[in-house]
Amino acid sequence: MKAPNKIETQTALIHIQNDILFLIYKEKADIGIEEITENLEARKKLQEHKKMLTLVDVREVWNYSDDARKIVSGDEFKKITLAMALVVGYSLPVKIVANFFMKINKPNYPTKLFKSEEKALEWLENFKK
Repeated sequence: MKAPNKIETQTALIHIQNDILFLIYKEKADIGIEEITENLEARKKLQEHKKMLTLVDVREVWNYSDDARKIVSGDEFKKITLAMALVVGYSLPVKIVANFFMKINKPNYPTKLFKSEEKALEWLENFKK
């Protein structure tokens, strides 16, 4: 059975386009262990457990728990992530949380913050073979 090409979870819209997985968080998303686990399972299903380049748009996130950040930077995400571009936009609170994630949780795959989706996609293209 072929994997679906998009999935909607409680907190995100997830789809694949041009060999890049897009995870776009919904407005006022509150991300804890349950939500990040649901998004992880949706990603695995979409990606058929293959590693992919990933663009995550966190501009609308209301809260991202410490436990959720630890999961994102851990081994389960490394198994399915070649590189991750985080679109943070111009919101200072979102940038602070994203920078905290980068410095404290130190994801074990290439990760970079971007103000725009366009710049994030340009960076991800560098990882295509």
